[in-house]
Amino acid sequence: MKGERREDIDWSQSRVIFVSPSFNNYQKESINFKGLHFELWDVKKFSNNTVFFNNIKQSKTVIDEIVVYNNKIMGDIHLQKRGLKLWLNTKFGAIDDSKGIAKDMSKTGHWGNGDYEIQISDDEELEYIFSLIKQVYKIKN
Repeated sequence: MKGERREDIDWSQSRVIFVSPSFNNYQKESINFKGLHFELWDVKKFSNNTVFFNNIKQSKTVIDEIVVYNNKIMGDIHLQKRGLKLWLNTKFGAIDDSKGIAKDMSKTGHWGNGDYEIQISDDEELEYIFSLIKQVYKIKN
């Protein structure tokens, strides 16, 4: 590799991930440079053993977060312009979704962990959604 230049390497096949409790503005802006393929992940650990993984994306309107509690992934959150998607990390059929608001993703490729996908566009069903999250919490602990 001696004498290799940046142009000599196929960077499209490379993936570099930086993980840190925080990044400064210069580091966050660097993901917008063309030709540099890397990811920045903010990681925050709280006193109750909850860990948030926040993927800082080029588009400032899209952030992915993974919610971990006691070293177990509880779910994933994907923020969108007009709401968010929530994936609950459990097998489909393991929780009681009596209102049927969660979509079965068990046989479909998707971004998040788990078989339940919930599209949230307003606060109408938040209490009910929290009850589903509590069910996942009880399964995981």
